[in-house]
Parts: sequence; structure tokens; C-alpha cells
Amino acid sequence: MAYPLAIIAKVLKVLGECSLVMASSLGPLFKKMDCCLCVNAFHGFAHNYRCQTKHHPLGIDGAGLEDFGTIEHIFSASNALASKYVNLATMIYNNYHQALQVISKESVALTEAMMSLGITKEDITLWRQEEVEYFHTLGQEPPWDVHAMAYVELLGSYALKLSQTRKLETQQRYATEKLDAVQLELVAMEVNMGITHRWEPSSPEYQASMKYMCTREYHRALDNLQHLVIQRLFELQRLNVAQTGMLDLLFVTVY
Repeated sequence: MAYPLAIIAKVLKVLGECSLVMASSLGPLFKKMDCCLCVNAFHGFAHNYRCQTKHHPLGIDGAGLEDFGTIEHIFSASNALASKYVNLATMIYNNYHQALQVISKESVALTEAMMSLGITKEDITLWRQEEVEYFHTLGQEPPWDVHAMAYVELLGSYALKLSQTRKLETQQRYATEKLDAVQLELVAMEVNMGITHRWEPSSPEYQASMKYMCTREYHRALDNLQHLVIQRLFELQRLNVAQTGMLDLLFVTVY
């Protein structure tokens, strides 16, 4: 048993998983004569039904009642006690007789059934093709479902982008409204200050104001300090505290 397995392993390694006949020198002739491979009826039922639709004798046109187990019948006949040639002749005769019985009786029954059901040969051929196509696509997603799923995903992505776009549009409108409000406030201040030409970064007024803004906190701190010192001096004067004049002189000197 090990030798046949080793031979098959070697053949598969050299020729690959393709059909051994098509990979051999007989491949072109095999294809030209429109031949096909099949599994005998006894072993064919052990294969999955998808394989049976193409390679089982029941699914091959022209196979008829042949079960392709002739070799096994011969081996079985050769093991009998009687002459193997007699047994072989009996087997062939029985097969021929069975074929005649099927043609003479079952063909009539099939024709009557087809007439009563309104079925034609074209219908049977079409059903056969539909069966083969069905089992070859069984377990596969229909293209419509795949495209529909992709379409729904795109719709979800579109809705998300649309929501983000609307949010950005809302932010833009809000920023525009704030800009308009600042513009109105700016114009009102220019009117109040009597500014006829809007200041630019190169304008002297703009630069002077920027310089003041840089030292504004310092000057405000000095003003606050002056306010506190003067307030304190007046409080001391009301209390008739001595040396008020010296503190005043000290403040004037520091300031």
C-alpha cells in the first residue's frame, strides 16, 4: 500500500493539484474530444454532492445505466467456483437485459409522467443546469448582498462626514457672526475716537499704543501705589500723626 501512495505523492508534487490527465501529453486530445472524468457509482456517493453533480455517472450525459464498476464485477466473477468466462457472460447478459427493461417500461412511464405534469425535455435539462449552478454557489455570498453591505457602509460613512461638515458649517457661521460683531464694535470705537482712517501696524498711533500696552501694567501698578500712599498720608494727617510732612517728602522723592 505504501508504494502506490508514494507514486501518487510524487505525481502530485510534479504535476500539482490540477487534473492528471490535463497535465499529461493526452491533455489536448482529451479536451478536444470533450471527455470528462468520473467516479464509479459505488464510490461516487461517498463524495460531496457538489462533486457528484459533475463527476457521478448519474450526472453525466450518455453514461446511461453504467455504474463503471466493470473491473470489480470481473474480479468478483473471477473468485467464483464456476468458469470466470461464464460468469462474465452472465453479467453482460443481465446488464443488457436490464437496459432493455428500462427502455421498454420506464421510458413509457417517464413520458406519461412528463405529459401529465406538462414537463418537457428542455425543462429537465434546465433543472439539471440549475442544480449544478446552485451547488457550485452554495455557501457563497450573493454579489447583491456583498454590494448592498458595501453600500450601507458607504451610507454610514457619508452620514458621518455630512454631520462633521454641518458642524464645521455651524462653527463657520458662528465665527462669521462674531466677526461681524467685532466689526461693528470696531467701527463704533473709531467713530467715538474720531478715527477717520483705520490704524495699520505701520501707523505711528498703532505703534505708540502697542508700546503703551507693553508698559501698561507697570504704570497701573505705579498709579495704584501712588493712590495708596496719598490715601495713607491723608489718614495720618487726620490723626495728627507727627512727621507727616517727612513721609510726604519721601513719597515725592521716590515718585
